[in-house]
Formats: sequence, C-alpha cells, structure tokens
Amino acid sequence: SEKQTATWLEAALLRLPLEQREALILCAVDGLELADAAKALEVSIDTVKTRLRRARLQLVEARTRAQVRAEREESR
Repeated sequence: SEKQTATWLEAALLRLPLEQREALILCAVDGLELADAAKALEVSIDTVKTRLRRARLQLVEARTRAQVRAEREESR
C-alpha cells in the first residue's frame, strides 16, 4: 500500500548517511538544481552527483532486500 511504501521510504532515508540524505532531499524532494544544491552544501557539483548516485543505489538495494524478504515470508 502507499502508506507502507511511504513508511518504508522514510525509514530507508533515515538510514542513509547524512551527506547522501541531504543531497537527495535537496535535489529530489526540494527540486534544487545540482548547482544550487552544491552551493547550499558548500561542495562541488560532482560531489553532489556522487552523493545522489550513492543514495539512490542504496535505496534500490534496500528496496530489493525488502522485496526478497517479503516474498520469502509469503512463500512460508
């Protein structure tokens, strides 16, 4: 359900390292451009890109693990 997904996403975001979470929230949630996020975080654009990429990969991996766990529980 949407509520479960939102709850899962909130928890997964909190598990991200702070630097990755900040970059992801500024760009994906607040809609800042990379240059504006870089300025706000006082880092280079490339650093923001790296943090975003790592954050997204961690979220995808976490979601995959959660889905595998759910499938295992359903098959019992």
